[in-house]
Amino acid sequence: MKMISPFTEFRKLILLIIVFALQQAHAQTLLTGMPIPDGGIYAFEKDGNTIYMAGYFSNVNSLPHGALARFDATTGALDTWSPSVDVNGISCLAKAGSKLIAGGSFTAMNGQTRFGICMFDLPTGNLNSWSDTADFTSWRTGIGTYNNFFYYSRIINFSGQCRIVCVDANTGNFTAWQADSLISGSVNAIYVSGTYVYVCGQFGFTG
Repeated sequence: MKMISPFTEFRKLILLIIVFALQQAHAQTLLTGMPIPDGGIYAFEKDGNTIYMAGYFSNVNSLPHGALARFDATTGALDTWSPSVDVNGISCLAKAGSKLIAGGSFTAMNGQTRFGICMFDLPTGNLNSWSDTADFTSWRTGIGTYNNFFYYSRIINFSGQCRIVCVDANTGNFTAWQADSLISGSVNAIYVSGTYVYVCGQFGFTG
């Protein structure tokens, strides 16, 4: 009997996109024709009928797509949109207003300096001029959104300590809100609900 490692099976799962169409009486139909990347997918975001995906891959359907790609949510048809990340990959996607925010362990996007976070204009797909320094040393960068605002872990000193901050995606300006505590470590996910900002990861904090 051939033994198959659970890790091997897990790798197969993260390299594929599977879509179940919900029907009446909770029946499910597996949609075919979804894109196939050559690496792991770590984030999805949806805008209209377009799905954005991000991860640690270099090609999708054997075509060059470095860590980012988008496709038709119904047919799976791959779009030509193909931003270029310099190293590593993208681990988080979030939609804020008319912008798509991408976070991960990169230092440049489309040849322009971007430390761990960048913004795309959804109507055009173009890289926005906004720039800041997120915790790019962590393989995963959590981003939370609320309406047109987004929250992330911003590096604030040479010791690598971070603070959760808030940016208005429409203007690119920081809001007056920021976390009182300094964070040392990795922020894996941020969720914003009502008057609360939930932060999780592997970190310690002061303040």
